[in-house]
Formats: sequence, structure tokens, C-alpha cells
Amino acid sequence: MFLKRDKVLRNFLWYVVLLVTIALAVFTTRTVKPDLFDLIDREDVSGVDRFLLEHPAQTNARKNGIPAISYSIMTLKPTSSTMVVSLLKYGADPNLADKDGQTPLHWIALSDKRQLGPFAGQGIAQSIAALLIEHGGDPTLRNSRGETAIDLAIQRKNRQLGSRMSELFEKASASNGQRN
Repeated sequence: MFLKRDKVLRNFLWYVVLLVTIALAVFTTRTVKPDLFDLIDREDVSGVDRFLLEHPAQTNARKNGIPAISYSIMTLKPTSSTMVVSLLKYGADPNLADKDGQTPLHWIALSDKRQLGPFAGQGIAQSIAALLIEHGGDPTLRNSRGETAIDLAIQRKNRQLGSRMSELFEKASASNGQRN
């Protein structure tokens, strides 16, 4: 009788341990929410919008010293311009530099226009540059090596982007001067 009771108790304990393990696994997977950078990596624009609506203080968050707005354009994906619009809408700083002094406009200038094809990549880079400049981005800011975004675009044989940044910045500066 004593041996049978020990076996029942042992089986009961294994059953409890199994249930607790399953409950912990379910609980932890349901409560772990992705951070802003996970959503950017997944190109989840609506997720970024929801996240920033709930956590507006995270708009200028950094990962490894890189601001979210720069992180969203570093690889120049098809969703990059939409991601930048969302971040700017929630107050991202278009001039926020990373640990090397690179601003989002520097990252646009460094982007490889061949990633999305010669025309698509160029169009996305120019549209993001225009968005950033319209929201106060300054292509004349220098990184830690003393280079502006315009300098980088020209060095990378992307004179068209460099010229477009200069043109947009001159227009924005002129219209800001007229408003004041």
C-alpha cells in the first residue's frame, strides 16, 4: 500500500510540474511585446504606429547608439519611407545623430541605391531625404569625420541625391526665413 501511494504522489508531482511549465511558457510568450526596433526589422508599419501611440517617449530611442529613425532607413527597404513618416509624425528628431555623428540624412546618402534597383532605390532615397528636410533635417550637419550628407552622396557617386538635398534645403531655408 505504501509503495502504491508513493507512485501516485510521484505521478501527481510530475503532472503539476508539467502544468506549471506549460503555464509559464504560455504566459511569457503572451506578455513579451516587441520593441520598436523589432517592429522596424519586421517592416511592421502599423505595429510601429501602435507602439509609438502607446510609448511616445520611445520615438527617439536608440539601439547600439543608432536612433530609431536612422535604423529604419539604414537598409533602405520598400517600407523605409512609410516608417520615417510614422516616426516623424510622433516627433522623431530628423537631425538626431548616432554615435558616429551620422544623421538620418547621412544614412540616406550612404544607402546603396542598387538595393532596390537603380530607379526604385533612388526614388526612395530622394523621397526620404525630402521628408527629413521638410521636417527640419539639415544636410549640412557634419558627422564625426567632418562630412555632410551632401558630401557623402557626392562621394558615393550619387550627385543627383546630393543636388536634390541641396535644392530642398535651400527651399526649406528660404521658406523658413520668409515665415520669421
